[in-house]
Amino acid sequence: MADERAREVVEALVQAGRGVIRDKGVNYDEYHAAVNYLKRLGDSGEIPLLMAVLFELAVDEVTHATTSSSTTTIQGPFYIEGAPLLDPPYRLPRRPDEAGDVLVMSGTVRGSDGQALSGAELDMWQATGDLPGKYSNVHPGLPDYNLRGRFHTDAEGGYQVETIVPAPYEIRKGGPTEELLSLVGRHTWRPAHIHFKVRHPGYRTLTTQLFFDGGQYLDSDAGNAVKPGLIIPLQKMDSAREPGAERVGFTAEYDFVLEAQP
Repeated sequence: MADERAREVVEALVQAGRGVIRDKGVNYDEYHAAVNYLKRLGDSGEIPLLMAVLFELAVDEVTHATTSSSTTTIQGPFYIEGAPLLDPPYRLPRRPDEAGDVLVMSGTVRGSDGQALSGAELDMWQATGDLPGKYSNVHPGLPDYNLRGRFHTDAEGGYQVETIVPAPYEIRKGGPTEELLSLVGRHTWRPAHIHFKVRHPGYRTLTTQLFFDGGQYLDSDAGNAVKPGLIIPLQKMDSAREPGAERVGFTAEYDFVLEAQP
């Protein structure tokens, strides 16, 4: 038996694709080039990456067209389930010689009615601080779950976690996603950012990213994920948290708001 929703979406997609072929006069050489590109895309494992770059923002906009939560944005292709559950004081797992400046993030998690959400889970992941940034469990040479972790808010809905300031990163060099972006004249860099999924029973999971004021590529993010309200300032600390560490320390604050499930 046909799935009516699947048929509705697939037929619309097919009609839209046929319309582009007719309107733009796509010929057989171009058609076969597109087919070969899709084959290489599948072989490379970059389908999730290209889908995130081209289409995920639209899905986010549809899903959260009306919401009382904090600003959402795309999850991206590098989320890994099952990150370590951390013990307080919270500090994302990192290598002893991890590059980058110390960052202490803090804030609160509340419901849209203002209620502090004790025990809310923050699932946090990010790229490394060396340029270009890299993700554990994705790029080789990094320990599993490096700069990935889950932690909880306190009795007043507050949280604090120590990490490092991430670096901008470039979409995989030499792959079909970079090839397509270069072909249409787009660069392949993403601004420095940190990902969050915030969960609490009775509330919708919030998926978002936080960017840093003054960072590169905020106006031309290859992932199209930057939105107003997601750019936060970094405040320089007098000294880094790590004794004897010759690195700069920063603080940043962000308060998350979750929408109650109907």
